[in-house]
Amino acid sequence: MRIVDAVTSSNTKNEVEFLLTAYTETLQFCGAARYLPANAALLPLAGIDDIEHRLGKLLSHNAGGSENQHYYARSGILREATEIFGAACLRLRSLQTKPQEGTKASLSFGNREHAHFNVSYVDAFAACK
Repeated sequence: MRIVDAVTSSNTKNEVEFLLTAYTETLQFCGAARYLPANAALLPLAGIDDIEHRLGKLLSHNAGGSENQHYYARSGILREATEIFGAACLRLRSLQTKPQEGTKASLSFGNREHAHFNVSYVDAFAACK
């Protein structure tokens, strides 16, 4: 199971935040955080507003890029982080509006799709607001 799948099938806000914290710690531990915008992978997470802010940074960084970072490393980590933060944002919002156990929030990124509904990350970010 991929972490994005675990996030989208989480049943509580605490589960989502636990998984996102674990992912963020992993980015720091393996050094991949250097490929992300400043402060995107810093802990602690401070709730949904903070997660939305980080998602916005990731989306704008994906669009603009940075010339001093290797393209393949940058794009792979950015894609992954955007997918995971986007899924967390959507899941947290869906838990606020429909706190039903077993409801899944889902995203599509490239050719990978998850069941329930598909949205672009720009739409996901707008939906989180």
